[in-house]
Amino acid sequence: MGVEDRAAINTGSFAAWEHVVCDRVMELAFGRSESGSFSGAFSSKDLLDTRFSRVAADRHYVSRERAAISRDASEHVLLSMLLEGEVTISQGDREARLVKGDIAIYDTTQPHRFVVTQPFAQVLVRLRRSEVIERVGHLNDLTARKLSSSRGMGLLISNLLHDVDYQLDHISAGAMRVVNTSMLDLICSGFGEIRTESHAHLREHQYRLMMRILAFVDQHLCDSELNCAVVATHFRISERYLRKLFSEGERSLSERIWHQRLEEAKRRLSAQGAFNKSITSVAFECGFKDTAHFSRAFKDKYGMTPREHRQRAVASQH
Repeated sequence: MGVEDRAAINTGSFAAWEHVVCDRVMELAFGRSESGSFSGAFSSKDLLDTRFSRVAADRHYVSRERAAISRDASEHVLLSMLLEGEVTISQGDREARLVKGDIAIYDTTQPHRFVVTQPFAQVLVRLRRSEVIERVGHLNDLTARKLSSSRGMGLLISNLLHDVDYQLDHISAGAMRVVNTSMLDLICSGFGEIRTESHAHLREHQYRLMMRILAFVDQHLCDSELNCAVVATHFRISERYLRKLFSEGERSLSERIWHQRLEEAKRRLSAQGAFNKSITSVAFECGFKDTAHFSRAFKDKYGMTPREHRQRAVASQH
């Protein structure tokens, strides 16, 4: 996909604003804490699979709920770079308050909330989730974390995004992939620094070991025998030490394995080419041994059974 015309849309209707954002970004739920007039402006352009949008609006809030996620199979990472105003982004157990110059990312495959507390303007960059994960691994500890553009990597990212955004019309087709790859590398390096800082209490060799363990889990996720005992044996450490390594994170390692398996199963159940596969087959392919246990865990996490999720995915693609 190349560069599309950036047709600016200005609206004074909140309902029209909801329609524009859902059409250009993804399915979201909207709300306001006040009545009266509303003003919003939106424009967007694509650089291959990366979408740049300029967004400005009055106070309101949007949320991404599990029901919408089950209907909309798009898998992206959104980067918000605030130009004016103030917003709060919440995802998981984290919350980031952004003011002018701040940058944060959030994962569209997980529930989140975006609250505009003052009239704001931002550059919104929609990235392919798979390309981000390829560079940083899991996203669990990087979303809704603030990166300041006042110095260091944040400043480099901010300058590059501004330049790419303004120069999209002048980037040749042959240079697009180089620009897109370089931009992704820089963004992911910047947010990788957040991870390094958050693990500052760990010695360097411990941090490197954690990253190797997470890579190993990603590679063997669908192996039904994968568990903490197998991981500990592979890395020649005790299970007790393994638990300690991950004790201060959002999830224990065993919880991460379950979470990632459920995410993979959800993705496969939504894939059009796999609609003819049985739910039992998908569960086994993703490393689950007990289909009843899988169904209970899936419903606890997503609020619907695997069959209901698949039915919605089928309906949305016809």
